[in-house]
Amino acid sequence: MNSLEGLNLHSENITDLEWAAMAREGNPEAVATLVRRHAPRVRAILYPMVLNHADADDLAQETMAKVAASLATFRGGAAFSTWVHRIAVNTALNFIKRQKRRAVEILDDAALARAEDFSTPKPPEQLEAGETDAAISRAMSRLSPEQRLAISLVVLQDMDEREAASVAGCLPATLRWRFHAARKKLKHVLRNLK
Repeated sequence: MNSLEGLNLHSENITDLEWAAMAREGNPEAVATLVRRHAPRVRAILYPMVLNHADADDLAQETMAKVAASLATFRGGAAFSTWVHRIAVNTALNFIKRQKRRAVEILDDAALARAEDFSTPKPPEQLEAGETDAAISRAMSRLSPEQRLAISLVVLQDMDEREAASVAGCLPATLRWRFHAARKKLKHVLRNLK
């Protein structure tokens, strides 16, 4: 029996696994539905990792294109959302590695001086509403990508420890350590803004 038979394709009750099966059979509506369902959360996971809206948008699109192209490889060993989020994390980590290589190639003394001026903490009196977000972004930028990911998954995405560890591609104990180290570093950096 074809997985399309007997299903109301406009039903919100169709699971991701059912949509994935339909997508593997060549149903373009199934692919579009999976992208529509998962793109917002993928974007929300990516932004804290790259700390740039345009880059997060581009990486979300790249991730969803990879998901669409790789649907045939999804076998259901993990939740579909976990599989999608893992693709997003790998995409972001690869992007961060490319950016670091590029930054090392083009960074000169003047650029270093400008970067140091940008990262100098300011007293809270000088921080206005928009500057508060910038201060948090600067603090987050001082974390490793893995620590930013731990904060993003646990705090911003409200994932339980096992799911977050699965998405991050590490053991739960490793995720706990990264999260603890990130919180400690963020507290220290943000305390220095006072």
